[in-house]
Amino acid sequence: LDPGAVLVPMGPQELPRAALLARLDEAQGHGLELIPIATGLTAEGPDLGSGSFSVLREPRPALLVGSGVSAYEAGEVWHDLDTRVGLTVSTVDRADMGRLDLSNYTHVILVNGATGGWGDDEAEKLRAWVRDGGHVIATKRSALWAAEQGQREQLTDYGRLAADIAAKLGPDDVARSWEGQHRMYQSLGPVLADYDVLLCPTLSIGAVRTDHDASNPAFKVAGKPVDGEYGWLLTHQFNMQYNCPVISLPSGRDRHGVPTGIQLITRPFDDTGLFEAAYTYEHAMAGAFLPRTALPAIAV
Repeated sequence: LDPGAVLVPMGPQELPRAALLARLDEAQGHGLELIPIATGLTAEGPDLGSGSFSVLREPRPALLVGSGVSAYEAGEVWHDLDTRVGLTVSTVDRADMGRLDLSNYTHVILVNGATGGWGDDEAEKLRAWVRDGGHVIATKRSALWAAEQGQREQLTDYGRLAADIAAKLGPDDVARSWEGQHRMYQSLGPVLADYDVLLCPTLSIGAVRTDHDASNPAFKVAGKPVDGEYGWLLTHQFNMQYNCPVISLPSGRDRHGVPTGIQLITRPFDDTGLFEAAYTYEHAMAGAFLPRTALPAIAV
């Protein structure tokens, strides 16, 4: 079996057998391959379900919010985990870090701004929790802070790369980013002047490997070398054009069963037009993704 395979024993489960089988059927409908086995005994190697297997437990993430934290990024993380993944996320005010009982959580999510003003006490508390098995997920300036606190080894390769880049940025880089944003809108503006909505994929490919290295100079798409971070993402352009509302929606699955998405972009500050377009699309495609009754009743 490839790395990432999960063994689901039919015996010691909290769910009744019928409910568990229904869950497995649902997983198979999402493109997962199910392999039934009659016994856990193997001819060589560890037996399936033996002590060599790690037990998977449901994550209990804590998302730090509050003053100074990017509300946009925190909201995006919460929406993805709570609404799309179905994982309950506890939101915790960053000001309460000192008295927070971290043992109640398996993951702490630090988006941009979550660590602003933290000192040695918060850093040591987080380090001790990580040593006991906790996991930190940090982005942007929070990733830089984590790296500075001796937790660099806890970051992914991408996290370390982002932290290194952020450490080198200065005021001149901010000014240059504004100039780049202006040049980009010179191409986007005329398109939005002629059309109400621009639709395009979120990615130029179905997906990348889970161990994808964004700093890999040899990364290729369809045999052509492209930038490991920006050569396959089609969302960062519109992140730069933050005056133009953008929303991403599911569009189906690729030939491997991996979910795909599209993004809708409207004219600057036309939030109403964006939601109207997204509403129309979701209801036109409702049968392809979820029961129509599960869609929110939004009046437009």
